[in-house]
Amino acid sequence: GYAKERVQFGKPICQFGLMKHKIAEMATKTYMAESIVYRTGGLIETILETVDRTAEEAGREFSKSIGEYAVECSINKVYCSEILGYVADEAVQMYGGYGFCEDYPAERIYRDNRIFRIFEGTNEINRILITGMLLRSALKGVIPLFAEAEKVKGEFPSLEPLAPNANDGPLGYQSRLVGRAKKIYLFLCGSATQKYGTAIEEEQEALGLLADMAQEIYAMESGLLRALKAIGSVGEQQSKTKIDMVQLYVNDAMTRVAGYARQLLAAMETGDALDSQLVMLSKASQFTPLNTVQLRRAVADEIIEVGRFTC
Repeated sequence: GYAKERVQFGKPICQFGLMKHKIAEMATKTYMAESIVYRTGGLIETILETVDRTAEEAGREFSKSIGEYAVECSINKVYCSEILGYVADEAVQMYGGYGFCEDYPAERIYRDNRIFRIFEGTNEINRILITGMLLRSALKGVIPLFAEAEKVKGEFPSLEPLAPNANDGPLGYQSRLVGRAKKIYLFLCGSATQKYGTAIEEEQEALGLLADMAQEIYAMESGLLRALKAIGSVGEQQSKTKIDMVQLYVNDAMTRVAGYARQLLAAMETGDALDSQLVMLSKASQFTPLNTVQLRRAVADEIIEVGRFTC
């Protein structure tokens, strides 16, 4: 509302390109945050339906069932609190000096949001938990993480750059990109566990980078699945903003995933070993980028026209 009312240089500030950039980023990241919460809530609700509520041990079974998704809950906490921080910060930026005044809503939002990265377990602790719980589940044989990592290790050198093609259909390219991001994560996860063994618990930076990769992949896939469900329900045209958001987010998140992977490889390897690993990663993570300027403008224009976040 404020960006539509505030006029500079003869037009509302929401019509300027960099303001549209902010609006689109805020909306897209909010959409992804919603998507992971909806997905995690749905998974928990589904598993709780299998618990006999009349049983004597029902309470314990409820707790155990919810614990099955502890990793996803930690991802939710970290991701959503940091998206809130980003959105609040950008809101103050758009309000300018008024963003610090109590008469405007951005001030309260900005002041109140900071605690979310601290309570309910600091985001640093949750990052360690995300990777730690995944690795422990793999060691117990609950999830086939190491087997999948070993499989990817064999195919990683032959992975080729990705590009859109005529057979992709709605979000088909994004689906392939998410699949590639998973392979990059599995390759790095396997490399890290091979490098550090059980001592990886002491390598908090490595745990954090793997957690950042995991949460980006979870967000990408959750947003993608939500958009595909919308397409199946109301059609491609009615789902255009969701499609634009997913295309925008996956495009940028792939670059972030590759960046985290490069940091982790540089922490683990040196010399020729590092060079060879980086060459493989560079090829595996290479993809044809989309026109994100156009996508952001389209998302922002829809938000501005409606006057609120509507996804």
